[in-house]
Amino acid sequence: MIENTLRAKILTMLDEDINFITEEIALNENSKGMKIFNEPLIGFAKADDQMFNKLKDESIIGEHFRLPLEWFSSGKTVISVFFPFTNRIREENAKIRDWPAPEWLHGRIEGQNFINYVMKELIKELENMDIRAIEPAKDNRFFSRGSSPTDDKLTFTSNWSERHVAFVCGLGTFCLSKGLITKKGVAGRFASLIIDVEIESSVREYSNYDEY
Repeated sequence: MIENTLRAKILTMLDEDINFITEEIALNENSKGMKIFNEPLIGFAKADDQMFNKLKDESIIGEHFRLPLEWFSSGKTVISVFFPFTNRIREENAKIRDWPAPEWLHGRIEGQNFINYVMKELIKELENMDIRAIEPAKDNRFFSRGSSPTDDKLTFTSNWSERHVAFVCGLGTFCLSKGLITKKGVAGRFASLIIDVEIESSVREYSNYDEY
């Protein structure tokens, strides 16, 4: 199964040096040798799932949200991956109330570098299986904006939302702070791919967007 292949590939990479903080870049003593991510969650949804269309509603994301088939016309399946932070990152950040802990900053910066590496390797793995894949967040059509001086509707938004895609793929529901509550918590980072092979969709074990 493709899911097992992807999971096995990610698990192998979790043990590589790039998923650990080296002494050279550590922001403090506690960060040296720290592992960033634990085993991820993976969810699937059909590229033409009607739930994606609902994200175009202005009360959710808006018309600027690009549907999976607008990114990849041959797409069949959307794959969402949640990379949960290790307990050390979570626990150290919980101790500080007015600023992110150094460990959390490593999760944000070096953690994203790791995810970028993983997604490139997954695309290569899929290509070896004659499966085409794209990563919307790394596509040249992707945009993400903070405050917009010309259009209030395009303030703090993007045309592909990893959290909303994860919701459609069955990985969790939203909390009051707009993060996504997964079976492995909220602390972590998401990534996604669209591929041209159909995989059975994950079961959404919820009916409301804020059920958890």
